[in-house]
Amino acid sequence: MAEKARKYLRAGTRLVWVVWPQSEHIDVWHKEVLTGPVRALSMSGSLDGEDVIPGFSYPVAEVFRDPLAPE
Repeated sequence: MAEKARKYLRAGTRLVWVVWPQSEHIDVWHKEVLTGPVRALSMSGSLDGEDVIPGFSYPVAEVFRDPLAPE
């Protein structure tokens, strides 16, 4: 997945989110740092669109929420 993230970033993508369902975390990659993710978001974190999607924010817990679980 790291090589795929680097490939997208080298091709001009500015922000990559790699979602890890089993460990329930999301790695955040930036085009300026190809050595690894700049941040790993846990269930308590939020995705941030940064300057790519200004104003976008979404809780990581919602990404992994079971849509069939009662609320």
